[in-house]
Amino acid sequence: MRVISVMSEKGGVSKTTTSVNLAKGLSDKGMRVLLIDLDPQGNATRYFMDNYRRVSRKEFIGDFHPQEKDLFSVSRELKDFIYSHSEVQKDINTVLSEAALDSPGIVRECIMHTDVGGTLDVIPSLRHELINTSAALTVTNRVPFSRLKHALREVRREYDVAIIDNAPTYNIITINALLVSQDVIIPLPVGISELEGFVTTVENIEQFERDQDLFDIRVHVLMTMIHRGKRPEQDLYISKLKEIFPECLYETTIGYQDSIASRTAQVGSFILDTDSRIGGDFRSLIEEIGEGGEG
Repeated sequence: MRVISVMSEKGGVSKTTTSVNLAKGLSDKGMRVLLIDLDPQGNATRYFMDNYRRVSRKEFIGDFHPQEKDLFSVSRELKDFIYSHSEVQKDINTVLSEAALDSPGIVRECIMHTDVGGTLDVIPSLRHELINTSAALTVTNRVPFSRLKHALREVRREYDVAIIDNAPTYNIITINALLVSQDVIIPLPVGISELEGFVTTVENIEQFERDQDLFDIRVHVLMTMIHRGKRPEQDLYISKLKEIFPECLYETTIGYQDSIASRTAQVGSFILDTDSRIGGDFRSLIEEIGEGGEG
């Protein structure tokens, strides 16, 4: 099973959009795909899980009756109320728990099957609990860096590829992802602050390889959120990146159109499946990755 991590220290660069469309596209090509949501926000999860839904306003108004009065107590009751409506209970936090070390097969209970594409399964991220999981891993002595590696050993023959959607941070959860990844895709929009996030991401990968004495991660750069049309400075920016990173930069660039991005995100559909130019960009990316035989 090949593992591809999509990551960047910079938020808002289309990590989740890239992850979910990549997973869907590879599944459409006949590959058995496992999407792993390693972001506490769980946005990738919401694309796929029909039974991971938000409480409706009508349910909130009519059914939520807190027993306490103070802000913090009511907030805890509200959290329980919101997530009690989800049929999905075990998730990536279970995979990274100590219980999974003692019972590795528990990972199968955390995999949610979808009816998207061919074979596309998801290990979801629920309730923002990865923040607490990260803190717990920081203080444990039981293989904190390789929990995900231990879990994926159980299912590595059941999938052709795993796509990991990472949070915009570098912590012990990210290290778990890097330890199982052969490829990293860094989405990179046009901009200097985006370049700063890119540089930080590359530095973290380099430090990880030195710390682990592993030097075989292939890093790829994907230009995202590109505004089409005549934009000479943008074209020069992209040309400059191709000049300085000739081996890393994908030939495909992913465009941006606010109406398409907003509409697909709201309804949990895939840009890949639209007739838009951006949909074509993602289809070209799938072909490019397929031709290269790697992430």
